[in-house]
Amino acid sequence: MGGLVARAMIAERPGLWRRVRALGGRLVMLGTPNGGSWEIVRLLTGRASTLKKLALLDLRHRKSGLLQLIREFPGILELLPEDEQGFFGQSVWERLNAQDETDGHQWQTPGQTRGDGSGN
Repeated sequence: MGGLVARAMIAERPGLWRRVRALGGRLVMLGTPNGGSWEIVRLLTGRASTLKKLALLDLRHRKSGLLQLIREFPGILELLPEDEQGFFGQSVWERLNAQDETDGHQWQTPGQTRGDGSGN
């Protein structure tokens, strides 16, 4: 996601970017999730293989605790994909969660607070 960091630098520090350009600098973005990332949806719903691998390595948190950390990470929702599903609205998350609960898969919707305070 270095491309996103570079875009933020260009927006926040246009003078710096002009100096970089004056020296012949360019920005090439390969695979930058400018329109968001579906991996964030998979992470927030607990279905990402990345989350499963982290849960194996983290001795302090179970998968649910890691999922909570991800949900609370500043800016995580800004990485959601921009598409017709409407991932920025609560109703799409509630619908996805209801479908998963019927399959026995439970997770908290973004913006929902944890009730037990455990973190694990």
